[in-house]
Amino acid sequence: MKSSDFREKNKVVEPKTGLDFSREFYQTKKWRDIREEYRKKKRAEHEKIIFKVYENNKDNSPEELIKFFTDERENPLSEKSLEKGIIKVADVCDHIKSRRYGGSDDESNLQWLTKQEHTEKTRKESKNQYDND
Repeated sequence: MKSSDFREKNKVVEPKTGLDFSREFYQTKKWRDIREEYRKKKRAEHEKIIFKVYENNKDNSPEELIKFFTDERENPLSEKSLEKGIIKVADVCDHIKSRRYGGSDDESNLQWLTKQEHTEKTRKESKNQYDND
């Protein structure tokens, strides 16, 4: 199966708006607003716990701590890394359950990840979906 065939077969269009969730949605103001609100909330939470997490794991680097406080985007920490007690500044706001497969824009379905974590998650999801076809 060609990748273009796969994308076309798995294209999800919302009946009310006709939006294609595979790409177009992530360029909309609605997504930017959702992401920004979630970023601010998580950033505030992480500012309260960052030093405790940093001190509890010898693998944390001071560079990531500095990056957290000097990053112009003021992104929160990667939630996946934080679960492991590791401080890494996030790059991507991700849907835990993809919108393509019925996931919502609710905060309970969002997470912040590094680019690498997001790439790995996306690759795994694509592989699983491709294997199920």
